[in-house]
Amino acid sequence: MLFRSLQEQGLNWSYDGKGLWDWGGGPVNLTVNIGGPVRFALLYWAGRERPCTLDASGTNCPFTQPYKDQVVNFNGNPLTGTVIGTETQPVSAGGPIFNIGYYADVTGIVSAAGTGSKSFTFADGDSLSNLWRFDGVGLIVAYTDGTVLDTYRILVQDGLDFAYGDDPTPGENRVTTPVTFNHGINFSDRAADLLLFAGDGDANRPDNTTISNNPTLFNILNSLQGPEYNTILTPIDIPDGVGTTTVQMNSAPAGQNPDSMLWQVAGLRVQQLDVEGATCPAR
Repeated sequence: MLFRSLQEQGLNWSYDGKGLWDWGGGPVNLTVNIGGPVRFALLYWAGRERPCTLDASGTNCPFTQPYKDQVVNFNGNPLTGTVIGTETQPVSAGGPIFNIGYYADVTGIVSAAGTGSKSFTFADGDSLSNLWRFDGVGLIVAYTDGTVLDTYRILVQDGLDFAYGDDPTPGENRVTTPVTFNHGINFSDRAADLLLFAGDGDANRPDNTTISNNPTLFNILNSLQGPEYNTILTPIDIPDGVGTTTVQMNSAPAGQNPDSMLWQVAGLRVQQLDVEGATCPAR
């Protein structure tokens, strides 16, 4: 779902992520470069629980909050994350799997640190309540750069969408739902940056990401931020007269043990080139 939409002169962002699949709970650093007043700062983390206990329908694993790894510590501040999505895999070799994603608004904490290159610690908040697999954590910081005269728009959509193309349960467990950014129409071609946060990726397994009006991206889930976690920024093109861009991360091709994925964030930063600003597309 659309979580943040902001447009202003000099708007920029910075991000970092850490894979925590083999994490022991101790502090890790998230480092971002803050070039001006902070407009928002969003923290995301996700993981998996196996086995979980299925309900009477045999399709969902109920849970109570605070759930495992929902309580964390960010830069010395205890946080209880907001659940932004769950998905159950009823069948796996080790029993049912419960996938869950969390978020916290950390704007105040990040803003108080000032500008420049800043590191923030992320640590376990309850060592007795841990997921079977903690995929990783990512931080997005949007700020205003007063030296930039151009106007930019940032849109952030978030949630938790699991996919494994070879999952024993057909349907939702095998695919993600496409995300559509309604960025408005300009009357010139423009470049944009697409940001994706996804857990559970492996460099040795295939995946692809489709982007409307752009080439498909292949095998981008390579765990560059650490085991089983990816924060990926890629440039894309938006043609003139186009008001929306649709993105879908895919666990494919099926039958070739494709990447499983926990997709949490899709963000877009795009310059608004026309003096009159972006125009919403006709419905």
